[in-house]
Amino acid sequence: MKNEIDIRYFVKILLVMLFVEIIATGIAAADTGKQYTSSVQCKGCHEQIYNEWSASMHSQALSDPIFQGALSQQKDKTICISCHAPITRLNGDFNMTEDITKEAISCDFCHTISGLNESNHMQPFILDPGETKYGQYADSASVTHKSKDLDLLGKSEFCQACHDLAFPNGLVVLSTYAEWKDSDYARDGIVCQDCHMKTTKRSIASGAGERSDSRRHDWKGGHFMEMLQTAGKLEVITRTEGKKVFVTAVISNDGAGHKFPTGADTKLILEIAATDKNGNRIFENKTQFSKVFGDANGNAVPVPDLATQILSDNRIQPKGRSTNEFSFDASGYDGDIKITGALLYRLTPEEVIPPVKIFEENKTVRLTEGKTGAKSIPGFMVAAAVAGMIAAYLSRWRKK
Repeated sequence: MKNEIDIRYFVKILLVMLFVEIIATGIAAADTGKQYTSSVQCKGCHEQIYNEWSASMHSQALSDPIFQGALSQQKDKTICISCHAPITRLNGDFNMTEDITKEAISCDFCHTISGLNESNHMQPFILDPGETKYGQYADSASVTHKSKDLDLLGKSEFCQACHDLAFPNGLVVLSTYAEWKDSDYARDGIVCQDCHMKTTKRSIASGAGERSDSRRHDWKGGHFMEMLQTAGKLEVITRTEGKKVFVTAVISNDGAGHKFPTGADTKLILEIAATDKNGNRIFENKTQFSKVFGDANGNAVPVPDLATQILSDNRIQPKGRSTNEFSFDASGYDGDIKITGALLYRLTPEEVIPPVKIFEENKTVRLTEGKTGAKSIPGFMVAAAVAGMIAAYLSRWRKK
């Protein structure tokens, strides 16, 4: 009898241990991100939105060669990956072993965020993966999941969590949201989504009626030429004084609600070059507009995670402009001189991907001995004018 009790007690202990193991396994499964839904499943009802996402930089945030090149130079990769593959915030899969992690910024990650914890910069998202999907419509209904409206999805604050980033040492690496917050765009109620998720009229799910305010899920930004050329403008103005040439290059930030350029290690490069009629280079200059990171000794460092401070920042403010003056002596050169102004955009170090040219403007100046705009008058015309003035004076004197 005692043996039977001991056996039953032992069996109960085993069952409890098994139950605990099952629970622990369930928790572990949750922690591996398996409760997140693959974006492929979303395609069944939201095909058009899925196609936009799959072609966007959100779906390519991890595989993007520009990001991979920049990541290879970083000392602590987890900080970058936690935004470029944000499911790692929950499953810790920083080695990218799971398919769901490789989906980068997936549909389900964004649409299962229920709020923000703005006081926690390293973990700002309130993650609520599961059956409920959050969107912007209070009247949404689905047979495949629960729906709940969340105004946060239409606000710039939703973007802040990844587009403002401070390292554990307090160094602000990304400040796109803060740049917007301090601009006229924020004061006028123009949010990130207005530029990067344009509205369109369409059905957002198969079988659903059309909505006039559906947001496109393409998030076009600095990887797209059309956005770069909408954001900025380059104007080149020239004049001459004798053999001296003056060039003014004005860069305007007319279309970006943040600094131009924004980001961590992005740069604008202004190139000014002058060549004579035979193509010989007379003058050249390169000016960079960027945020420069430095170490504790004030030395510039190549990547942000080696930095402790920002040494300088000459990027162009929203609705701001930068006026740059150049001059050079063209003595010894005759005829026309070609002035070329170009603005290049660099997303990542040149050894990864070279800068791309977004604007170019060419001007031709002709060298003269006088100032530009002051036309020379032939000598015989001057003599005739003087003779006429003398004759008129004499005529009036004789009448007296």
